[in-house]
Amino acid sequence: MGKSQLNPFINIFLISLGVVFLVLYILIIAFFNLDLTQKIIIFINFLIILLIFCFLMVFLRKKVKSNFQIREVEVPIIKEVIKEVIKKVKVPIINQVEAPKERNYKYYGSKEASTYHLKKCRFSGMIKKPHLILKNSRSYFTKNKFRPCKNCNPHKN
Repeated sequence: MGKSQLNPFINIFLISLGVVFLVLYILIIAFFNLDLTQKIIIFINFLIILLIFCFLMVFLRKKVKSNFQIREVEVPIIKEVIKEVIKKVKVPIINQVEAPKERNYKYYGSKEASTYHLKKCRFSGMIKKPHLILKNSRSYFTKNKFRPCKNCNPHKN
């Protein structure tokens, strides 16, 4: 609970206790036939109880406020960490890889999907290398029962 939520609850509680004692005081004086000295003693007791409640309200307010105060303390943190790091690094071996040959083939086929495409078809670039078949003639694909692509229609060209 924050400071703004705790103070109203304490105030309401203490004020309600004060009201209860006031009602009790009025009931005692109204329903009992008491002498003047007894009424004065009860009134003094009532005043003492009210003073105690007022003291508690002030004391608890100060206590609650002091619990929720934020104190900033600047303490310098100085740490010197000196640690030598020696690490052996393996030099990577760079292999020369041949540049891929240009695709000068007219038809591209896929072993996986059993379809073939023209070079300009957008699906021909999506075929993975292990499944790629490159040919210049359509006869290879028709003999091996490959289906023509529905997008580029290589069988009509």
